[in-house]
Amino acid sequence: MIYNNNIGELYDTLYFGVIYFNKEFLQKKATFKTEGHEILFEFYDEIKDEVEAISPYLTPFYYCDGEYIPFIVEFFTMHLDIFTHNFNDYIRLIEDDSKFKPLLYKQLLHYPKEEDLEKIIKNKDVKLMLDSIGTLNYSVDLQYQTMFVLTNVDYTRELLKNSLLKIYKVIQKLHLKQSKILKSEFKLSKQKEAIQLYHEMWKIEIAQIHEAQISYSLLNRYIYYVDQKLDKSDVLMLLGIKHRANLDYKATCNKKDIKSILNVFSDPLRVDIMETLLKHEELTLSQLARQLFASTTTIQRHLHILITSRIIIISKQENIQIYYSLNKSYIKCIHKAIDDYLDRFTSK
Repeated sequence: MIYNNNIGELYDTLYFGVIYFNKEFLQKKATFKTEGHEILFEFYDEIKDEVEAISPYLTPFYYCDGEYIPFIVEFFTMHLDIFTHNFNDYIRLIEDDSKFKPLLYKQLLHYPKEEDLEKIIKNKDVKLMLDSIGTLNYSVDLQYQTMFVLTNVDYTRELLKNSLLKIYKVIQKLHLKQSKILKSEFKLSKQKEAIQLYHEMWKIEIAQIHEAQISYSLLNRYIYYVDQKLDKSDVLMLLGIKHRANLDYKATCNKKDIKSILNVFSDPLRVDIMETLLKHEELTLSQLARQLFASTTTIQRHLHILITSRIIIISKQENIQIYYSLNKSYIKCIHKAIDDYLDRFTSK
């Protein structure tokens, strides 16, 4: 695997603005149920404290309603090659009229008829702009802001560029500051268990995962985005620092084999391992062996079963030390599944 955090830094730069203008909406739309999901946007407040207030005139660039993705993101996905481009390339794309303006009018007006769009762009038909904006389910403020952007494209584009440059500097500092977390996550992504999970979820060959580029988001802790070139030669993964919790929840809750789950709990030592991790949160193999007065070989054998069953996960790696913890999101999931299974024997 190749660590390349250019895309992670660019993504966090764009996503900060999306959160800034749509935080309440995004929190309501969060659908996953992983442990700690209440902290949806990691480090957001820390970034906000260092970034100047973003002009409300930039709201239309970032607006998200659940039906259309924000312009700032769509522009990124349409015109950027995530395998080779970086933040500076994105800024240069914003300066390119042939790419920036057509999509801006299309996206902010929610893709009007081609003939109307041509009149708006070529003739600066203000009445047609107003009519188009009036058909959208926008607040009065957002209608005004959208009209302001479309009639002052060059001015608001400069506002956007300057704002992005300031945010990007803060994001770069944050990624440098949190490099220990990012390096630890990269080590975990290279673990056999993580690679197997990626393979199962994304149907990508394990050999290609080993050669993939990986970038991490500090802001969106649960994101996982995978892109593969058309010839399937290269793979890039943009992953949140808690992406495995989200992936694991989706993977395991969709294939609950109750009999195999009950079998995992049938061994007293495996239950003791779980209870010890509940008490201490995370421990290494040798620490578990000392706590339970058992050999490391015995503990390792039972750990393998618990990890394969996803009841325990590798929580972090520091140098050669690997730490294990309970997979609480999955345990919550199987708790309900076991209850439903046992209800069959008690229902009338």
